[in-house]
Amino acid sequence: MRRLCSLGCLLLAAHVLAAVPAIATDYAVKGAHLLARDSPTKPRFVVSARDKRIVVPEAGGDDDPTRVGGELWVTITTAAGVATVTFALPAEGWSRRDRSAGPSVRFANGEVPAGTSPVRAAVLSRGRFKAKALAAANFATGGAVLSVAVGLRSGSSSWCTLFSDRLHVGRGGTVTAGRQPEPPLACPSMASTSTTVLPTTTVTSPTTTVTTSTSTTTVPPCGCGDAVCQEGESQATCFADCRVERTPILPIIVGSCGLAAFQESGSCTDLPAVLRIDSIGPAPDGSCMWGWGEPSASGTIAVLPSECCYNGTCGGGVPAAARHIGDVVVGPTGNNSAILAMLIGCLDAGIDQFVVPTADCADLASSFCGGPATITGFATVRLLAVRLTGAPKGLDFEVLCTDDGPCGLGVCPADCGSCPVDCGGCAPPCS
Repeated sequence: MRRLCSLGCLLLAAHVLAAVPAIATDYAVKGAHLLARDSPTKPRFVVSARDKRIVVPEAGGDDDPTRVGGELWVTITTAAGVATVTFALPAEGWSRRDRSAGPSVRFANGEVPAGTSPVRAAVLSRGRFKAKALAAANFATGGAVLSVAVGLRSGSSSWCTLFSDRLHVGRGGTVTAGRQPEPPLACPSMASTSTTVLPTTTVTSPTTTVTTSTSTTTVPPCGCGDAVCQEGESQATCFADCRVERTPILPIIVGSCGLAAFQESGSCTDLPAVLRIDSIGPAPDGSCMWGWGEPSASGTIAVLPSECCYNGTCGGGVPAAARHIGDVVVGPTGNNSAILAMLIGCLDAGIDQFVVPTADCADLASSFCGGPATITGFATVRLLAVRLTGAPKGLDFEVLCTDDGPCGLGVCPADCGSCPVDCGGCAPPCS
């Protein structure tokens, strides 16, 4: 039986373009993540791309969206045909930020699906592009989905990507795709004189055989235990597939309220540049010193890498316990100065990136960083400095944007499988 996907699983209320005009300057870039969920209560469309060819237009220039506006377009190729839609991104919705890491431009519509555009947010920064929207309209065309092309246009410039590798259509019409191996040679919807012919796809049940011009792959039926967190599954209903697991060793826990700007926009440029934690009590952003190997200084030092040494004492290199979203943990007791000294040793050894858990700020404040606290997610951080002398002692770090997080804030990362709780499940390679 052929699987069909309504294009309503991808798009918002928009106008169908009979033809797309040629673009003066096209930048074909690598797609990072695509999620399109067709749901009457929680529709969602998220797309992102990461590529060094993504650059921010010059401020005040002819391609600056804060001056000329822009539009987001999506072209879907199915076995039944091709359709393109476009969403207006008026100039009044755009703003510009200039930071040391480089400029960024962003579109925001807090009134979606009302307001100036059906698009909730779009961000263009150096090397990155992301857009989020809420699907609301029925836009139906039958046929197995073969590819999805997405682009952002502003003035005479356009950045486009094509999702055709590892593209999955799950139950309920959810379409997902992960990082693409290469950028497209050209975006189908932007070619004014050419036609892209794609291989046909045949789907049968209860197993799925995907036939292209070069390969045939057979995959098992969907269900709990297929190693993919599907839409509708959760840690509670299928822990084996949907657990979000990390192994934190850096003795801190990040207060989620300190990441509120990122949670709202979904833009990596909104992650805080520097977070500061003191050894006693919660930081202003809610973060805390914590312990993971054991609720003690010695237990924490035991799981630090053996390369982390200070005054002849080194980390134990003992494998740390895995932690999951929903785990309840308690804070450490003992000498935080000893922990800080070992972290200086980590910096001296060039070890500065760690995975850390996040928790609700109110949860941390109520216990004054002594626990218990419930893990709500995870993030990767870079340790910047350790304050072993003076008052207050503590450390400084920055939160990084990676393929697997931050996780637990409702922003689906590039690697859907690493954080399905934020992606509404991941479409499985099964039928």
